[in-house]
Amino acid sequence: MMTSTAICSYRMSLETLEKVYGALASEPQTPNEIADKINLHQKTVQVALLELANTKKNVRWKKIGRYRLFWKVK
Repeated sequence: MMTSTAICSYRMSLETLEKVYGALASEPQTPNEIADKINLHQKTVQVALLELANTKKNVRWKKIGRYRLFWKVK
């Protein structure tokens, strides 16, 4: 059974979201490419990108096979 503290531990820090958003470019990139640029784990970047895609109107993503590509629309 999950407690309320366990649910809160999955929230992404604002600093991490800003770092990932800043590294996002207008050409499609994988979370792994972005993670290499900003020295974060790929899964952390992927979760942040999915959260940004849900909250910001200028962040888009597309799944091609097993890969997810993310980019920023101008």
